[in-house]
Amino acid sequence: MAQWIEDSRPGFSGIPGITRTVEGFQAAVWAKDAKDVSLLLYKKGTGEILQKIPYPQESFCGEYASLVFPGLKTFPWDYNFMLDGKIVPDPYAVVVRGREVFGGVPGEVRCGYLAPGQYRPERELRAPEDTVIYKLHVRGFTRQRTSGVKKKGTFQAVREKIPYLQSLGITAVELMPAYDFFEVCEKKQGKYDLPGPEDQRVNYWGYTEGGYFVPKASFCATKNPQREFADMVQSLHEAGLECYMDFFFSAGADMLLVRRVLYHWKREYGVDGFCVLGENISYEALARDPLFTRTRLILPWVDERFFNGKKPEKQNILVADIGFQCCARRFLKGDEDMVQPFIDVNRRHPDCFGVVNYVANNDGFTLADTVCYDYRHNEDNGEENRDGSGQNYSWNCGEEGPSRKKSVLELRGRLMRNAILMLFLSQGTPMLYAGDEQGNSQQGNNNAYCQDNPVGWVDWSRKKRDQEFLQFVRDTIAFRKAHPVFRMHAQPRNMDYRSLGAPDLSYHGSRAWYVESDPSSRGMGMLYNGAYVPEETESFLYVVYNMYWQEASYALPRLPRGLKWHVMADTADIQVYRSRWEEYETEEQKMIRLKARSIKILCARQSMDVSERVLPEEKPENKDHEESKA
Repeated sequence: MAQWIEDSRPGFSGIPGITRTVEGFQAAVWAKDAKDVSLLLYKKGTGEILQKIPYPQESFCGEYASLVFPGLKTFPWDYNFMLDGKIVPDPYAVVVRGREVFGGVPGEVRCGYLAPGQYRPERELRAPEDTVIYKLHVRGFTRQRTSGVKKKGTFQAVREKIPYLQSLGITAVELMPAYDFFEVCEKKQGKYDLPGPEDQRVNYWGYTEGGYFVPKASFCATKNPQREFADMVQSLHEAGLECYMDFFFSAGADMLLVRRVLYHWKREYGVDGFCVLGENISYEALARDPLFTRTRLILPWVDERFFNGKKPEKQNILVADIGFQCCARRFLKGDEDMVQPFIDVNRRHPDCFGVVNYVANNDGFTLADTVCYDYRHNEDNGEENRDGSGQNYSWNCGEEGPSRKKSVLELRGRLMRNAILMLFLSQGTPMLYAGDEQGNSQQGNNNAYCQDNPVGWVDWSRKKRDQEFLQFVRDTIAFRKAHPVFRMHAQPRNMDYRSLGAPDLSYHGSRAWYVESDPSSRGMGMLYNGAYVPEETESFLYVVYNMYWQEASYALPRLPRGLKWHVMADTADIQVYRSRWEEYETEEQKMIRLKARSIKILCARQSMDVSERVLPEEKPENKDHEESKA
């Protein structure tokens, strides 16, 4: 094994990092304003420096410096760069050693070289409307003691949870930062910094800079991060699930780095898509980059001008903004003048790109906390409860935090069911944040970026306590998949443009074909014409929303002769909810009454004799139902 490099010459600076060349190996680094640049070679697996190789002036090109070492057949060392006397890890390194403990104070970090693996061919992406995303934090997803996995908080544990993910009905897993991000950094002075001797804080979420080319070693159950991550991705693919990754690039990152990072994870590990965030990112350049036309790109914003007025053959780009969450939450809690905004986000599905809809994300309240807290409770973050968003559009249902009152618990459960239906019965791509399907809480913390503890972890003990809600989420996702009218290939036009007897999607209020749009209105009915979607098995589906705090009646559009309205789901009917979705013919065929803050789903069926009707179990004993029929 070579222990010493004797020959070198200036190389090509356009490819940073350690790369294999025809002659041997090249080492290139972005030197910024550094005057003195050197390459440090370490004995592999140790901190012993074997050689320091200075970069002569002729090796510089702009802000980059590069040297080629001819004759080398292998690169058997660990390495770092030294810029003006300061040791700096290679930002393009594909191996990093010394960061195997999460949250530990980083010691001496060394980089390593790994030959490129076998190219992983691109997989066909699902259409955005057929995609259901499940967003998780690799560590927090299974770190809790009741998670039921062997190696908690690791890529291997995600593999163990694949059967659970499949049971939900999701189609893609989105990983919050799983590259080797720097979770412990030097304290930067600011108005919200902690006083006193504490000078470090763990960035649990990981939306910060780091080793962008390396799977996070502290998320590993083994000592081989590359193999463990690759095995996880392969297992997800074998289960029919796509794998997306989140990346955050700081202001100093250039588009060359961004492009190289995404291509590396795509080529080396077969990652299907990326959520790209940053301060100086050219999203237009990414959207137009031919290298990623078959890669899912989730961006915070996109302008239709990026596509030069042409509809792309396949929508590989999704936009994930907070617009749907704000509208859905405000409509859910009964704010005034929210009917039309919710109608707009419910049907949104642009031609050039897809949209990601969510009611809860890592940044903000969980779904359960949205109906349990009026105010953020971020005191444990150490910033005097001044961090996190102050606009959560939440409602505690009458009592702040946990409650034992039956009326409060019932109302919270109903609102959560409403939120799930709002999400999965909307056009676009729904995204479910890990734990929300089980009623996971962060105790009112809406900015748990530094909570590497049970506050920020998924509480798997809730799976038993909230089994009914978990099943409701599964049934809702299955219902969406079974009915393509809720995931059309193009945005509904609200017109009968094919003369099929009714528009593809129409809206109704206390009168059919008319929606009250005044600020006091808090409900409407949405009629979906199944004839506009060839794969749809239903002739008509009708979703009625009543977000008012009192009962309200809504018109039932007149059906063709021989058809009757049947109720498929009612978020206010506990018996239907507990016995899963049951279908029954309603006696109300002109007007439908909804309890306060509830949603009903109806479908058109051939009329049955009263004696043949199928009613939910224990229906006669359901006092609330009997009153609703009165």
